[in-house]
Amino acid sequence: MPYVFTEQGIAMLSGLLKNDIAVQVSINIMDAFIEMRKFLMLNGQVFERLTNV
Repeated sequence: MPYVFTEQGIAMLSGLLKNDIAVQVSINIMDAFIEMRKFLMLNGQVFERLTNV
């Protein structure tokens, strides 16, 4: 059994769940994926340097 979901998996799950709390949790998770993507894009050079070290 997987312990994580992909961004696409969360989007698919939110289409099935109709409970207000479940929808809000799905939105929060999608926002977290967006913020994580922004963080990785903004700090890409730092990660490259760490890889080289």
